[in-house]
Order: sequence, then C-alpha cells, then structure tokens
Amino acid sequence: MKQPGMKMKRFFLIALLLCGLPLAAHFPVIVDTEENKGLISGVTFTPLQLGIGFLDHAQVFDGNSHCFAALGLLGLLQQSGEVSFAPVNMLRYNFFLQTGALTNISENNFFLTASPCNLANKNYGLQAGLFNYSVRDTGLQIGLFNLGSLVQIGLINADGNFQIGLLNYNSRGWLKCMPLINFSADF
Repeated sequence: MKQPGMKMKRFFLIALLLCGLPLAAHFPVIVDTEENKGLISGVTFTPLQLGIGFLDHAQVFDGNSHCFAALGLLGLLQQSGEVSFAPVNMLRYNFFLQTGALTNISENNFFLTASPCNLANKNYGLQAGLFNYSVRDTGLQIGLFNLGSLVQIGLINADGNFQIGLLNYNSRGWLKCMPLINFSADF
C-alpha cells in the first residue's frame, strides 16, 4: 500500500534529478583527505581557497581545510567556509554564504545557500532557489519547489511544518494537502 504523499515526494526527486543533481550521491558531504588533495597539504585554515574542483590537485589547499572564502571554476569540496562561490559547491559546514550557478550541497547550512538547486542535510538558515531540499525540519526555504524544512514559502511545498504557497502538502498535517497555507500538528 502506498503512503500518502509518495507522488509529491517522487515529483520533487525527479525535479531535483532533472536539474542536474547526480551529485546527490555525495550527500552528506564527507571530505576525504586522500581524494581531495590540493597543491598545498597540511593547512587546516586558509583565508582563500581557489580551485577547479572535482579533480585531484586542482585546488590550492586540501579539501579538508577550513577556508574563509572559496572561489571555484567547476566546483569545490570543502570542510567549511564562510563565503563560497562556484557553479557547484559542496561544504560540510556553511557558516555564512554559499552560492553557485547550479547546485549547493551542504551537510550543515547555518545562514544562506542560494542557487537554482540547494540540498542540505540540516538547514538551520535559509535556502533560496528554484528547488530546495532539506533532510531535517529546520530552517527556512524560499523557492518554487521546497521539500522538508521548518518554514516554506514557495509555489509547491512538501513536508514543511509551516507552509505558504499555491499547493502545500504536509504528511503530518491535520489536512494533508491545502492551498495557500498549511501546517503540521507538531509545529
């Protein structure tokens, strides 16, 4: 027997995959020091990380370093960062701003991720984009399609605790599907 909301969840997953998210296999972000070597190794903090990304020795410092600002051409994989700009970003801890032309993936977002597609294991801050996905019910999502955050504002929202949008689905809500506003009983 199918659970209620499976169609909505499938819709979101298909939409995310169509947006070019084969990188979801890397989620949550695990930085492996053997695979993410930079030109300079053994540095735990750097003010600036530069790199092409996804290639061995294609960034200045190792991927397990913490950096203040990271700039990448193709994508970056970092332990943590305060400001990260690349078409594809993967951070274990985003402490301030993570933005990209395609996708942001963070295990823990504490302030803002902004790109067309945002994935976060724990979103304590804000995800802003066309497609936003969070595993845990924390934080705020603003976008066209939102899945799994505490507060959601968008066109279509699913499994948020408080939702404002054209269509809102909440598997824990008193009414599962509602237009304009929906909320769950455990909010």
